[in-house]
Amino acid sequence: MPIVTTAQTATTADIEVIEELLRFESIPVEPPHPRGGWNVSPEKRHETIQGYFTAVTAMDNAIGRVLQKLQDLGIRKDTIIVFLSDNGMNTGHHGICGKGNGTFPMNMYDTSVKVPFIVSCPDRIPQGVVNYGLYSQYDFMPTILDYLNFGNSEAGKLPGRSFANVLRSKEDKGSENIVVFDEYGPVRMIRNSEWKYVYRYPYGPHELYWLEKDPSERNNLIEDAQYDQIVTELRRQLDDWFCKYSTPELGGVRQAVKGKGQIDMVEAGGKGRKSFV
Repeated sequence: MPIVTTAQTATTADIEVIEELLRFESIPVEPPHPRGGWNVSPEKRHETIQGYFTAVTAMDNAIGRVLQKLQDLGIRKDTIIVFLSDNGMNTGHHGICGKGNGTFPMNMYDTSVKVPFIVSCPDRIPQGVVNYGLYSQYDFMPTILDYLNFGNSEAGKLPGRSFANVLRSKEDKGSENIVVFDEYGPVRMIRNSEWKYVYRYPYGPHELYWLEKDPSERNNLIEDAQYDQIVTELRRQLDDWFCKYSTPELGGVRQAVKGKGQIDMVEAGGKGRKSFV
């Protein structure tokens, strides 16, 4: 649903539209998160939602112009369109406005890290199909190379795997069992279809969520002794993966990420300069 204004100050009509949006279940009004939540006052919510949906509307219009140009040039059916994002967005979820940097220390809620992945190429890629498997942006390069029948000289060296069979309307048996890894400064995560484990270097707080029973990540089980074996195994997989694929001197585990942005090279490459603000 578009917001019709881009002005800094919302009109009465704009506020009425925003009030309707705020009734959506996708925009919950929850108490501020204890580690840095959003301002739940009506005025601030109006400002936040207005800005967010204005940006979404502008993006939608721009994508529409690109698609129309491809159609006008007669190459729409010869062009693969891939739409994805670099992060999720909390608009009140967990009492946060923002992504992983909506709290300090950083968070790894699904609403912060899950992103859309939409692929379109009429008459080549099946339309209207939704796949519920787990995939990562690490999979993007091997998938596109595989789908276009190009070789991948980095196969086996870099993380990620091809799910090109999904684009070919074929079965992809491994999609439900893939493990997704993530890093945001000193915060690392491992997630599969059933569990999510978040480890914060060096002292925590750490998190464990049973996603199959608790998809909204409300009940942190990290202190429950009955799940110690699960934590141990997930921690082992997490460490193994980062030992295999990360470069220690460029890692984020010793970075004091505050959430505003990176201003210089990290670790050894930064030569002592501040990396994050």
